[in-house]
Amino acid sequence: MIDVIRPRWFLVLVGLPLALGAVAAAPPSPTRYLNGAALTFTLPTARADAGTTELELTSVRAAQPGPWSARGDEAIADAKAFGAPDLIGRFSEAAQVQLTPATRPMLLRLLTRALAEVSHYSEFYKAVAERKRPYVEDSSVKLCYDNPQHKLDPLRSYPSGHAANGYAAALFLADVMPGRRQALLARGMRYGENRVVCGAHHPSDVLEGQLLAIEYYREVQPSPRLTADLVCARAEDAVINNKLAALPASCTAPGA
Repeated sequence: MIDVIRPRWFLVLVGLPLALGAVAAAPPSPTRYLNGAALTFTLPTARADAGTTELELTSVRAAQPGPWSARGDEAIADAKAFGAPDLIGRFSEAAQVQLTPATRPMLLRLLTRALAEVSHYSEFYKAVAERKRPYVEDSSVKLCYDNPQHKLDPLRSYPSGHAANGYAAALFLADVMPGRRQALLARGMRYGENRVVCGAHHPSDVLEGQLLAIEYYREVQPSPRLTADLVCARAEDAVINNKLAALPASCTAPGA
């Protein structure tokens, strides 16, 4: 069962579908779950009429934090955490346990494989949509953080890659730690919404990124490799919680 929490700004997005759902195939790779398969996901067209644009920019301006804001600090920290090694720790509070690459190598392996694919699909749709970011449309919107090594593309606002990665991570984490499911999903939602706080995305960019994550999660479920990685990530969690003596040998064998 998948929990979808609809933000207050859900009704902002009403678009016509892009007929590109089965086009975004990733290069084949034995370390990925879908191994190059295209998603059946269909991305709605981002609305560009003046009324919708102004409503979305109003939402972004309203979300901009004041100086020394705790939410602003969180948005900056979330902006810096995109790939699995950095993103995993952003869920520690929701999981109520410290999550690090060193302590969770099995979980890290799962998230690294999944987020590599999610990022590919979101980048494909970004290139198709070519939507301007809020701070490009309105100079009063201040971007909270821009990685000096990987600067944001001003025409890659839709959908949000951070939101897609964050909610995909939340869904898989919830499978590994079902007792913390709602807290983890809520953190995944907030991670995406922080892209609006950060001034990097419109609300609908975030929503579609999260929906892309949900569709990826659904379509990847039959993957035997995912099933095996989930078994190992759950076993790792059981070992850490003293419910299992050791990881199965299949999880640590060369080439696992």
